[in-house]
Amino acid sequence: MQQRLERRATETLVGLTLRKALGLILTVATVLAIAAAVLERLIDPAFDTFPQALWFAVTTVSTVGYGDYVPESGAGRVVASALMLTGLGLIPLITSAVVSILVAAES
Repeated sequence: MQQRLERRATETLVGLTLRKALGLILTVATVLAIAAAVLERLIDPAFDTFPQALWFAVTTVSTVGYGDYVPESGAGRVVASALMLTGLGLIPLITSAVVSILVAAES
């Protein structure tokens, strides 16, 4: 079961064009940012509005982290930690997918 799933995921990733990969990356990043913003807005009172929570989520996942909005509650900090780890894992994943597509295109 796991091997079949891995094979299917690999076949899907190999068939990606650069345009499809960028679309997939933007879609995943948008969904993650919105989900994180919703969680932050529900959990932490420091985020008065949804745009504030979304801004915090985007800057955290992208590892920019301006520091203009920070979580104050413990639960908010847990969500922020998950966002940080997601951002750290997402950047090399995106980079390797794009490089893989570019290398395959040159062959």
